[in-house]
Amino acid sequence: MTKKKIHSRNKGLAFERDIARRMRRWFPDARRGLQFQDTEYCPDIINTPFFIECKRYAKKLPGSIDTLYEKYLKQSIEYEKETGKDLPVVIIYKLDKQEVTAVMLSETWRQLWGYVGEIEGRLTTIRWGWFAGALDHAYPIKQADKGEPDAS
Repeated sequence: MTKKKIHSRNKGLAFERDIARRMRRWFPDARRGLQFQDTEYCPDIINTPFFIECKRYAKKLPGSIDTLYEKYLKQSIEYEKETGKDLPVVIIYKLDKQEVTAVMLSETWRQLWGYVGEIEGRLTTIRWGWFAGALDHAYPIKQADKGEPDAS
């Protein structure tokens, strides 16, 4: 039996849906943002306190993470002009056969944990499990509502 190939656009959309579903654990209204429907510069996932961009790549990132972050920082500034919402940028990406990874400013990561010390570097790259743990810390939810975070 041959393995069915997934078109890269469909793979990206499926990844956005997966991240929106995961984010509903903390933000029940989280959903995919639709640029043709919401705003021109809206993030991939809306109704969270973050400007979330989701990226799905086969083997490696296209260029440096700093360059990618700057691109979405500019988009978030345009989004703020349209909506008045100043949200910290979080890039969530996945490479084939790798864990989901989040990238954000080190300051955003520090604030999520309530950490008062210094963190080296401008950007922090973390695995999904750590990001989910930080969200649990920053946005506690009732025990009855808790589901197990996805480990992938």
